[in-house]
Amino acid sequence: MLLEQLTLADLDFELITAVVADVDRYLAAAAELVASRVRDEPGFFGLTDAPDKLGLDLPEVTFSDSGWLIRFADAPFPIADPYGLIVEFTGHTPTVVSGTDDAEEI
Repeated sequence: MLLEQLTLADLDFELITAVVADVDRYLAAAAELVASRVRDEPGFFGLTDAPDKLGLDLPEVTFSDSGWLIRFADAPFPIADPYGLIVEFTGHTPTVVSGTDDAEEI
């Protein structure tokens, strides 16, 4: 269980409160980073060309003592198969996009 592995003091409750209060803004920021990366590097996503629409859906926000991320469980990119596309944040800024194509089943 997560709470057995860390103490509540390890979590940034101010950041969590800010994200939850304005989650649509953070979802839009994550989608914009994905859109920018798809335009610049479609091959990273397993595509030959950037699509007209991203098709990101089923977002899930996860917080931990090491940071936070948004996982789009439904993303139409080969790199997102089987568990989705992940956008990691540093504070309030989306910084890293990664896929789950190399993820191992737990």
